[in-house]
Order: sequence, then C-alpha cells, then structure tokens
Amino acid sequence: MKIMHVAVLVFGLVGFVGSAMATDPSGTWKSTCVFDDQTIEGTLKLWLDTEGSVLGGQYSDGQNRRGLPVTPAIFKYEDGKVGFAVMHDFNSQKILVKYAGRLSGDLIVGQSSIESAEVKQTATWVARRQR
Repeated sequence: MKIMHVAVLVFGLVGFVGSAMATDPSGTWKSTCVFDDQTIEGTLKLWLDTEGSVLGGQYSDGQNRRGLPVTPAIFKYEDGKVGFAVMHDFNSQKILVKYAGRLSGDLIVGQSSIESAEVKQTATWVARRQR
C-alpha cells in the first residue's frame, strides 16, 4: 500500500513538472504574421529571468543581424499568456509591433499589431518552437 502511495506521488510530481516545462516559453521560435497579403517571418529567442516571471528575448527577421530586443513583459504559468513588443526602425520610422498570444506546448497562437504614426493594423500571429 505504501508503494502505491509513493508511485502516485511520483507520477503526480512528474506530471506537474512536465506540464510546467511544457508551458515554459524559453527557446527559439519561428514567428509568422500575415498582414494583408504580406507574410512576415522572423525568429524569436525568448527566455525567462531567474525567478521565471519576466519574459525577455530578441527578435530577428533576417535584416537585423544582432536582433532587436523584446520589451520585457510579465509571464504567468497559470494562464500561459505570452505578450511582448518589439520596436522596429524602417526607413528612419519607428514602428512598434505588439505580440499577444496563448502558449500551448510548442505553439503560440494570438494576435500581432503594428502601430506607427500612419498605420494601425492587426494580424494573426503564430509561433512554433524550433527543436
């Protein structure tokens, strides 16, 4: 009977740890947004701080060799919501791109929005973890 209780406890802990790992956004992600007829692809490298509550990272779209910083954002494991922003500079014009989605395993699905002096636009955003 004791062995049964220990086995249940061990499997319960393994399941808990496994689910926490599945919801960790840290890693490299292939990001895709479709604005009108234009598909924008990039690579996100995301990580959590040592306490696991602040999400940071870098975004690269092939034109930015060293990557653009991801604005640090609060991340909560409970709801799996991921949100952050990246400031782009196109032809000397600052454009803020905001990302907001829900993390499920190796997939983030949500919305991306562009904000500049002349444009406000939203699109579906999908990011897939690269292994």
